[in-house]
Amino acid sequence: MKRDRRLLFKAIPLIIIIILFGCDAIPKRHFESAEKMWTDGDYKGALREYEKIIEDYPKSTVADDAYYWQGLTYYLSLNNTEAALNSFQTLVNKYPGSEYFFQAQMYIADIYDKKKGNYRQAITEYQKIIEHSNNKELIEEARFNTAEAYFKLGDLNQARIEWDLQVNQIPNGKYADEAYYKTATTYFIQGRYQESLEHYQRFLSKYPESKLILDAKFAIANCLEEQDNIPEALKMYRSIAGSYPNKKIIATKIAVLQKRLAKE
Repeated sequence: MKRDRRLLFKAIPLIIIIILFGCDAIPKRHFESAEKMWTDGDYKGALREYEKIIEDYPKSTVADDAYYWQGLTYYLSLNNTEAALNSFQTLVNKYPGSEYFFQAQMYIADIYDKKKGNYRQAITEYQKIIEHSNNKELIEEARFNTAEAYFKLGDLNQARIEWDLQVNQIPNGKYADEAYYKTATTYFIQGRYQESLEHYQRFLSKYPESKLILDAKFAIANCLEEQDNIPEALKMYRSIAGSYPNKKIIATKIAVLQKRLAKE
């Protein structure tokens, strides 16, 4: 009897190892199967595998992975926004320590922003990333998108505040040039042409390699035109006539301003 007890105690560590690692083997196999199906384009098959993990192994180490990839599959491959939102929301609610937590949070914000047009809620979701994430790239994206959401709401002053924060906090970031450019645009929309003009001109100096250079030059010409500085506006339009993508609008602008100049 004592010998049997000794054998049992010796076996306990092995039993624990089997429980801890063996229980994860099955959900991991389901996840590997889902990955293969996803790669092969069998998205519905992948979803079935993710669902097995979620329903049968909610405490496994791949459960949060399953929710994340379930959400991605619904969102990117099957265009099922509501199902995607549910998956991402469940992940952030049930697995706050997941490595996918803030990526899921970004998709939640993105859905409210770009799919539902609920910009107020999108701003709330973006703020969670700005305030709590340590991922600089996600924070930068969330900050820029927050400004965009305010812009869509017509709150140009707050949009400008957000873009100013972006430029000041991350001056060499991925979105810095576009944030600066759009700050200038808010002034133009508000009819504050001199402030807009000055921002666009500084933009040219600060971001000479930006893909928005031609747009900024066109905008400068617009500002000059609105201020009735026809000679300088005409000069700027002519300077970009050969490189601006929309040749027709440049030709029209030049023709109209030439006629105005001739009458003066």
